[in-house]
Amino acid sequence: MFKRRFELRDVTRLLPWLGLCLLLACLADLFLNQQTGPSLQSPQLFQRKVIPGSFGTVVIDPGHGGQDSGASSHNLTEKIVTLDLGVRLAQELQKLGFKTLLTRDGDTYVSLADRVAFAKTVPDAIFVSLHCNFTSDPTARGIEIYRCSQKGGTETMFVKFAGTEEPLDRTEERLAQCLGDSAVQTIHAEMRGAKTANFFVIRNLDYPAVLIESGFLTNGEEARRLATPAYRQQLAESLAGGIEMYHSIVSDKNDTSMDASRAFR
Repeated sequence: MFKRRFELRDVTRLLPWLGLCLLLACLADLFLNQQTGPSLQSPQLFQRKVIPGSFGTVVIDPGHGGQDSGASSHNLTEKIVTLDLGVRLAQELQKLGFKTLLTRDGDTYVSLADRVAFAKTVPDAIFVSLHCNFTSDPTARGIEIYRCSQKGGTETMFVKFAGTEEPLDRTEERLAQCLGDSAVQTIHAEMRGAKTANFFVIRNLDYPAVLIESGFLTNGEEARRLATPAYRQQLAESLAGGIEMYHSIVSDKNDTSMDASRAFR
């Protein structure tokens, strides 16, 4: 009997301590959930945004400008080539019925963040950034068209057209392919294959955006071509044709749009 009363009294003494331990455990669990919960379970990571495939405006981004000259070689400066090409591309797209906006229309410096901020204000648009390439290898040549390998932000983007939806990166692949196909068919350009990169201006836009390296200034032959207004005009017409081709795919609500997309198979 004495032993039984002693055990009961002993447990009774421990009860406050057990309660305190339980309280501390609950508080610790609550604290950990507050610290780790949002990063692991935040609904923002799973937001799904669907945008229409059709568009009426093309935002043209002539790379560099002002104190930012870009690449220079063979007496050519990138900022001058991209601006001239951008103005010509805008004119050709306007002939096809598109609205056009340029991130710069003169030899002025515009930061990457300002280019993106400007482009984000434009609804129902696509974005085309124009550049020239540069490398230590003087034999490197050809046009490169980049799409983003991973968009910034927390939304998963989809594009809706022709009664279906597809990821934004797939639609950007279509846009890049149309531009490349047009350049090959019209000016017999040499393409350097599908390219992906996380360039700032295309990574931070939530609609189709690509970056075009229109040739190597370090390649003597390509530099000579890019130096001539005639070739820049041909290139602008070619790019406008690629954009028109892409527009016909993502804006056509009929099944005939699948015929135009066979080039991607």
